[in-house]
Amino acid sequence: MLKKKQLTINGVTGVLTLPAQPSETLVVMAHCFGCSKETKILVKLARFLAGHGYGSVRMDYSRHLYSTYIEELEGVSRVMLGDAAAAADAADSSAGELGELPRFSRVVLLGHSLGGLAVLSAAARSRSTGLGEYLQGVVALSAPATAHHVEAAAADVPDLDPGLVDETFVQDVAATAATEFSDCQVPVLIVHPDEDPVVGIEHGRRLHELLPDSELVVVPKCTDHMFVSDAARTAVEEAVGRWLPQHTATPADSHPQQR
Repeated sequence: MLKKKQLTINGVTGVLTLPAQPSETLVVMAHCFGCSKETKILVKLARFLAGHGYGSVRMDYSRHLYSTYIEELEGVSRVMLGDAAAAADAADSSAGELGELPRFSRVVLLGHSLGGLAVLSAAARSRSTGLGEYLQGVVALSAPATAHHVEAAAADVPDLDPGLVDETFVQDVAATAATEFSDCQVPVLIVHPDEDPVVGIEHGRRLHELLPDSELVVVPKCTDHMFVSDAARTAVEEAVGRWLPQHTATPADSHPQQR
């Protein structure tokens, strides 16, 4: 039976979705800029993952500075993994509620659009942030390969406040994403529509070239950047459902203990 729990961690609010018996692997999701934790593909994936025994958390991260977004993503991941130091820093977290949750020992980062670039950045620097020992892999959905794409793509994102993507934001993306992709030493699944009008397929192919341990799944005859159509969503679910057990312990192997 699927369970949902509202959380606040370091001032970041979100939703934890759990199956009845979650595995020790937690999927931490990152939304695109201009979007939120309620992005349809993330909501659908949370349900799909729960149906396959995986817990997931999707939060509303900062949309003002890319570097802040990544720091929040890393902080949430560490707290959910039971990192004592991170939990101690999370003074405004749902401390009592977190104590009642399963303890996860592994994490997979999953991001859509700029959120995909964010999880790749977090993975590339994971050895220096304390996340590396837990990180099992990364899933990037329609992610850009360069910071230069961000400003142009902003014009095509529905309901995006133009003020969110100013010169400071773009410069911050460029500086934060400057980490060499070769520093990302975990398996990466890249899923990209072949006719994506917002982030072109060349970005998916470039990421595949740059990342040493990556797989590229191209969704054919698809222009759906947001993965809202049944066909696009199904392609993502099939790819993730096949890839995830290959790179993490399966739900049947072990179940987390209570904190």
